[in-house]
Amino acid sequence: MSDHIPDATNMISDTPISDSTAHNVGDLGMLCRRLERKLAATRKYLSEVSERAKRLEEAGNMLEHNNGAMAQQAWRKAKEAKP
Repeated sequence: MSDHIPDATNMISDTPISDSTAHNVGDLGMLCRRLERKLAATRKYLSEVSERAKRLEEAGNMLEHNNGAMAQQAWRKAKEAKP
């Protein structure tokens, strides 16, 4: 199973992205659009990761309380789901 969570230390920069962009209205507009797309993608990714964590927690709770076939099937399904 691979870890799909990126290393946060590689994603943080001391220099704001706007400092590396020419400061005219057209370029700043394009920068805003690009940042909005990145924000939307990040929100979607975090939502998917959150849903996967929720499924894993529910399956783990089922296994803890009931070690039956239904719980094992839920656990396998939760583990195999991709964020």
